[in-house]
Amino acid sequence: MQHRNDLELARRAARGDRTAFAALFERCFDPAYAFVRRRARTREAAEAATERVLARAFEQLAVYDGSISFSAWLLALLKAELRTSTARSDAAVAAESQPAVPRA
Repeated sequence: MQHRNDLELARRAARGDRTAFAALFERCFDPAYAFVRRRARTREAAEAATERVLARAFEQLAVYDGSISFSAWLLALLKAELRTSTARSDAAVAAESQPAVPRA
């Protein structure tokens, strides 16, 4: 069963098992990137967001409890990252479009 296998891999990776880490990374990178790429404005933004989420996910492997599939857990992290990065990007665009206020 994939779900149980992912939980075992996540537990081993959290303990520092590089082989388990590599197996999880191999399985999740392409689907994660594809999900983000469909929603990101640019390829560069998709790559950066995917990298941030995968790094955060692997830092938090110890808290993954297997109550949902690893892919669902990762998808939730991806969605949150997209919301955050979109909000940051929108805020930056808004700040850039504000007219300069002359100083007295």
